[in-house]
Amino acid sequence: MNYKKILALVMLLGGIVMICISLYIKSEIEQGNLKISSAQSKVNQGNSLFSMSPYTKSMGQSMTGGAQKKINAGKAQIQYYTELAEQLQIGGIVLIVLSGGLFLISGKKKKK
Repeated sequence: MNYKKILALVMLLGGIVMICISLYIKSEIEQGNLKISSAQSKVNQGNSLFSMSPYTKSMGQSMTGGAQKKINAGKAQIQYYTELAEQLQIGGIVLIVLSGGLFLISGKKKKK
């Protein structure tokens, strides 16, 4: 086996690993989205309970403000990991295609 075929196999394995990691990240993102939507609905419910009068509205916002900050931070993290998963998936596909091309090129024999 020549070095081009070995390189093609390493690239193929790297591409597969990158796609598997991106799929794992996407599944974790889905779980995170469910948790954030649940927390957001609870915060919204708390805000709606305290928004009955102007006096309790500020008190409700101060009580739910910390939770809202954590929710916003979670949304930012989800955005980061979504972009990372997309980049890993694209990179994995590119590596798989390149390894296929390299494997085909390395299989051709030179004519004398």
